[in-house]
Amino acid sequence: MKDFSGHVLEHLKGKHPVLRGAVPGMVQKDGQGVPAFWFARAIEYGSQEVLYEPYKDSAWVRRAVKHVAGPIAGVELVFTSPTKIKNNSKRRRLAKRVFTSRGIQRREPDAEIDLPQVREFLRSPMRGLTYEDFVEASIGWLKLSECFWILDDTALLPFPDVAKNPFPQIIVARPDRMRHIVENGKLIGWEYRDGQGKSVRLLPEQVIRLYGWNPYNDWRGLGDYPSANIAAESDWLAGKFTRNLMSNNGDTGPLIVAKTGVPTDPQREQIIMALKEKRAAQLRGEFRPTFLTGDISVEDPAIKSPDATFVAQRLENRHEIYSAFGVPPSLADVKAAYSIGSASDFYQLILNTCIPEGKKFCAAIEVLIKKFTGQSVEVGLNWDEHPVMQEVRKERLDAADKLWSKGVPMKEIDEYLGLDLPDYDGKEIGYLPINVIPATEAATAQPSEADYSEPPTEQPKNPEQPEAVKNLLTILRAPVVQRSAKNKQIWEAHMRLRSKAVKQYQSKASKVFNDYRVRALQKLQHAKQKAIEHRSLLDLIFDHKEFSVTLTKNLDPVTRAVLQSAGEELFDEIGRADDPWTMPSQDVLKYIGSREGYIHGVSDTARDQLNTAIQESEKSGEGIDEMTDRIRGVFNNLSKYEARRIAMTETSAAYGFSRDKAMTAAGVQYKTWLSSHGPNVRPAHAKAELDYGPDSAIPMDEPFVVDGEELMYPGDPDGSAGNIINCQCIQLAAAAPKEEQ
Repeated sequence: MKDFSGHVLEHLKGKHPVLRGAVPGMVQKDGQGVPAFWFARAIEYGSQEVLYEPYKDSAWVRRAVKHVAGPIAGVELVFTSPTKIKNNSKRRRLAKRVFTSRGIQRREPDAEIDLPQVREFLRSPMRGLTYEDFVEASIGWLKLSECFWILDDTALLPFPDVAKNPFPQIIVARPDRMRHIVENGKLIGWEYRDGQGKSVRLLPEQVIRLYGWNPYNDWRGLGDYPSANIAAESDWLAGKFTRNLMSNNGDTGPLIVAKTGVPTDPQREQIIMALKEKRAAQLRGEFRPTFLTGDISVEDPAIKSPDATFVAQRLENRHEIYSAFGVPPSLADVKAAYSIGSASDFYQLILNTCIPEGKKFCAAIEVLIKKFTGQSVEVGLNWDEHPVMQEVRKERLDAADKLWSKGVPMKEIDEYLGLDLPDYDGKEIGYLPINVIPATEAATAQPSEADYSEPPTEQPKNPEQPEAVKNLLTILRAPVVQRSAKNKQIWEAHMRLRSKAVKQYQSKASKVFNDYRVRALQKLQHAKQKAIEHRSLLDLIFDHKEFSVTLTKNLDPVTRAVLQSAGEELFDEIGRADDPWTMPSQDVLKYIGSREGYIHGVSDTARDQLNTAIQESEKSGEGIDEMTDRIRGVFNNLSKYEARRIAMTETSAAYGFSRDKAMTAAGVQYKTWLSSHGPNVRPAHAKAELDYGPDSAIPMDEPFVVDGEELMYPGDPDGSAGNIINCQCIQLAAAAPKEEQ
């Protein structure tokens, strides 16, 4: 720090008295200022060690500071002109949120300003240190005590010429080297003592401070560390104790007890020599007994290593340090994985500590820019770009999707969740999830029977809807059943709705196969020592009638749930989500009864495969162990492949039956066929999609003719196995054909 010259020095001489001697509240230690309360404690406790440099000597203090300073240094500084911040709501929606010293602001596209000279200066604002180091030093001193930025005398010039004189580097001063000068109850300056002990007097305009509220001193700030000093010092001393204990290999020195008096000097030397030799042998891993003469005993202290209570106390110390610094204590513990969403401790750290401390840092940067450039600038931190805030934003988008699916306009969602989404046509409109129509239209015009028999020739025009939304409404309200990419998207959407039912069916069927595998193998082992002929062996390990009953019983709850959900989805699809749908119980029983034949067929398939396995095993002359492997393989294939086939077939049949009943109940008069757009569609089913398109929709009471068979809906149990097993086609509600309109 260079001394002042000219009018600056004269000003100091005229305004401030010459201050010499000791600094109030400070004492000297090795030529450096030390807080007086630390010195007092050192005197009070005599020779007890004191933690003078917590940031250097305490890992937890250092880590707590870095937890706070790291995120602040890792986000972008944003410079904004206060005169260009608009309050217009439409413009504010286009802005990004920036946390400035004055609170949450939104960065307008034309409000952000570029200060290249300031950014260049901030790359290395301190001699030999980067911007990240500068942030860590500033936030570190703020958390430890208080932070001082010292400027040289160029900061006093009223109009600094940046072109001729670049910004001077600043000093982040140690708080214990700063003394406040107060006269008549007013702060008139500061005295700074550098590392060589030289004192420099400063005007208030040359000092920028970051500090916290101090209820005990009107002129100085109060950091977080004093409240954590006891915990930090205790942990530091505990660490030194552990180090010393380990360096002695757990040996704290034996206790020599003389029972009949004090040993003579030769006796003491003899005892010490014997114990040293034993200690040396112990370190080499050798066993060496020691024999001592005289009425004495050798006792070892109890402590050999830190116990559980000692370790637990150290854990509490680090938690206390983190709590004092505003860092969630859980971040001091070892974890297998860390989450960074809104429920994480990282989010609480940023929200409750980093953002408030960042505002103080931004306020100091504003003062710095004002002194260097004479320009008033709002400085903020763009926290929206931080990974934690991005994850929180992602969660808000998930919440927005849920609200949007309930018909809430995206404009209201955007304002409620603070997403700052850009404007677009239709943002003020709420949409329903299936039909994707304005919620106001769904509320005022519920579909009736006439809506399906005589639909309007064209959709009502809505000037607020973009062209893409109009096209989507046209597709979904009156599906154009052609084998096209749009039809594939509609089919894939239906398959996603059915995927849960498929998994439930497959899980139940696999469980039944696995249970019967265990039973069959147990019975096969039981028959190992018995001469049982082939037919009797098959009947012993597998009862196909019992299997049919068990499989039906396990699939029945899934079927009832699928019949209900399929009908509800159909009502949502045609715009009657508010109209409750319940599958009549007599229809449920009728459908379950119609599936008995298919379930018996599954049982016969399993029996035939087991029969083949037993025959091949006997033909090859295999023993019971080889036959066991064959039967196990049969059941494994049934559990893997047949269960999947059952799931696909039952899901399609249940959906087809339920959708047909729900369409009839809703007054739908015409239907079309949408074939599977998967890799294994049957040619006849693909042809049915073209035969029964919107121009060829048929009445609900007429059957589809598919591959020469009459089917009321895809998966109709009246169809042959080759026409319905594993079928993934869909029956859709349709408008009346054009010739009937």
